[in-house]
Amino acid sequence: MVGLQGKNRTRNARKNRDRIYMELLRSPLHFSALKRKVKMSSTTVAGHLETLVEEGRVKRQMQGRRIVYAVVEEKRDQTVLEMRKECWNELAFLMFDYGICLTKKTKGKLKEAADVLKESIVKRLQDVDVAGKMMGMPETPIDKTYVGRLKIKTEKEDGK
Repeated sequence: MVGLQGKNRTRNARKNRDRIYMELLRSPLHFSALKRKVKMSSTTVAGHLETLVEEGRVKRQMQGRRIVYAVVEEKRDQTVLEMRKECWNELAFLMFDYGICLTKKTKGKLKEAADVLKESIVKRLQDVDVAGKMMGMPETPIDKTYVGRLKIKTEKEDGK
């Protein structure tokens, strides 16, 4: 029983560390702002930041009188690739474990998503392309100088 509790603790720690890392991927944050965003205790956030810094995934930077935590740029692409691999593995396990219970349509959609992820892992596509493919959107380059709003049709095939 103790071994099972240890595994759950390790899994929870990893999830919490991943949540912190995801916030830092969005933008660099100082400790208090990060703590507010992830809604964890100071001790928990400090411990996970320490681990992330030791792993070389996050760096500390002085900004005025505050320390700001930011993702190490060289690790960013590698991390996105790792997340894609993890997502692909989870999809594969889902399809294997629950394949009997799924409808043909659901199996097809899961397989499409898994194929897109697998392709992105192999070809290292840009995030926008992968997200668009997973949502069934055509690949349309967006002018980087464009400022404004884009309207994207999100209606399902059945009209809802």
